[in-house]
Amino acid sequence: MKTPREINISITAHCNLQCHYCSHYSSPTDTKENLPAAEWLHFFQELQQNAVMAVTLSGGEPLSYPQLPTIIEGIVANQMRFNLLSNGTLIDAAFAKFIADTHRCNLIQISLDGATPKIHEASRGQGTFDRALQGLAHLRQAGIKVAVRVTINRFNVASLPEIARFLLEELKLPTFSTNSVGYLGLGRENNETV
Repeated sequence: MKTPREINISITAHCNLQCHYCSHYSSPTDTKENLPAAEWLHFFQELQQNAVMAVTLSGGEPLSYPQLPTIIEGIVANQMRFNLLSNGTLIDAAFAKFIADTHRCNLIQISLDGATPKIHEASRGQGTFDRALQGLAHLRQAGIKVAVRVTINRFNVASLPEIARFLLEELKLPTFSTNSVGYLGLGRENNETV
């Protein structure tokens, strides 16, 4: 193929959280400015002309991009499908319905780092566990395919069996995936504690 079938876009460096191991916040490539929606829409037209079939939106936190619905509508208008990587805390029922109504979403991945608030919130901040689970529930109720990604770190590595049991048996997910803390951004700054 002369062009990729799918591309990944970090649509914003902004986020409503500041996880201890985040690759942003102190990386030289971080920018405080978002690319305007009009430029993204033009870019999606170029992708469609080059037969790109799907776009994965990440961040930062994609839902912190003010014009995210416009961006998603632009992807759909250009006959592409999309995935979204999110911490889940900003997803409400209205957003889940909007996503479902596009009929073009392959998957939304939610970050969840523990089976309990204490473990999850050690890296992601107070109140984030319940909000992430609520976001996940809204998506599932809307019929959207979901996935969970667990970032392995010092706070949760000893509880991976409990996390697996929680995700597979309590939440009834068919599977989940893991990654580990990267040596970038806050992950680099907090290397000794994450």
